[in-house]
Amino acid sequence: MREIKFRGKCAETGQWVYGSYVDYPVPMINDMEEFIEVVPETVGQFTGRVETNCRGIYEGDIVEVFDTRDDLHFKGEVVFENCSFAIRGRLVTHYRWMDYEVTHIGNVHDNPELLGENA
Repeated sequence: MREIKFRGKCAETGQWVYGSYVDYPVPMINDMEEFIEVVPETVGQFTGRVETNCRGIYEGDIVEVFDTRDDLHFKGEVVFENCSFAIRGRLVTHYRWMDYEVTHIGNVHDNPELLGENA
């Protein structure tokens, strides 16, 4: 069974918090100790995938992809679309990315510049 968890930026401090997501009466993350109000646009679900440095990958993360088998190297945003987690690059959305070597380099909320011209 896969682990279902979320992260979001605390509305009060701007720090990332992790846990279960509750959307009543305002978006909150339950970090197992308390409910913390979060900025709704920053909420992202855990993909179930851990990157090369053992960090969990969440929706909204920006990753760098290396796939030597298919000679791929690109940056993209982790998104949830068409009932699947995918990596949206500058030209193509990659739905079959679980075999790729993926490295977390930032997220769209803290580092949007990473998706610039070279993505």
